[in-house]
Amino acid sequence: MPAARFVRAENEGGFVMDFWAESGAHATPPSSDLNIDQHETIDLAKHGFVAGEPCWVSCNIEAGRQNHQSGANFTYAPDGGTAVYKITGGVWDPSWDQITPG
Repeated sequence: MPAARFVRAENEGGFVMDFWAESGAHATPPSSDLNIDQHETIDLAKHGFVAGEPCWVSCNIEAGRQNHQSGANFTYAPDGGTAVYKITGGVWDPSWDQITPG
């Protein structure tokens, strides 16, 4: 599993969305609303994550699918890089791609 301290979501879908990172014990607050072709990065170090925790990303699609999980996990590492996810598709059929694994 790749290691990362930051997570970035890139909205390339036909919708407005927000996203957050989570583990079994921690979660970040949701990002701001991201319109098409926008992205945001969240620093997990600011939210109590512990080294070695398996993490994933979830998003809410405005007027569509809620709590849509990425399915591609990464491990939190305080000295890790950025896990980048691209979200594509439509409001009821969004799709995740992990394009930079850390």
